[in-house]
Amino acid sequence: MMEIYRPKYFSPEELAPKELCLKKSSDEIFDLFDRGLLKALDRVREKLGKPITINNWRFGGQFSQRGIRTDPNVGAPKSAHRIGKALDFDADGMSAEEVRQWIIVHQKEFPEIRRMEAGVNWVHIDCVEHTHGADIYLFKA
Repeated sequence: MMEIYRPKYFSPEELAPKELCLKKSSDEIFDLFDRGLLKALDRVREKLGKPITINNWRFGGQFSQRGIRTDPNVGAPKSAHRIGKALDFDADGMSAEEVRQWIIVHQKEFPEIRRMEAGVNWVHIDCVEHTHGADIYLFKA
C-alpha cells in the first residue's frame, strides 16, 4: 500500500465537501486523491506564492465540490473530480487565465498536471492521461 500524501498547504475541508469530512478521517480523505495531483497542488501554491482557494464551505463560502466531487448534480458524470484526479481553484490576485499561462510556462515543474480546462474563470487541473503530446493539454468542456 502506498503511503498517504498529506498536503502541506491544504486541509481535508478544502479538498472535500462537508458531508464527506464528517464521515471520514483526514487520511481517508487525502487517500481519495491521486498523490501526484496533491503534490503538484502543493508545488503550485509554493512556487506561485499566493493563497489558493479550492473549497471554502468551512468559512461560509459557496464552494464545496471543487475537489473530490460527491454531488451527482455537479459537473460531468465521469468527471475526474469523482475519482480524485482533478481540482478547481482560484489564486489570490490572479485571473484564471494568468494562472493557466503561468503553469504552462512552468509546466516542467509540474509533470503530474496533464490537462487544464480552457476558457473558464477558475483553474481546473487534472492528472488524467491524454494522447495530445507531452505538454499540458487545454480542453473545453
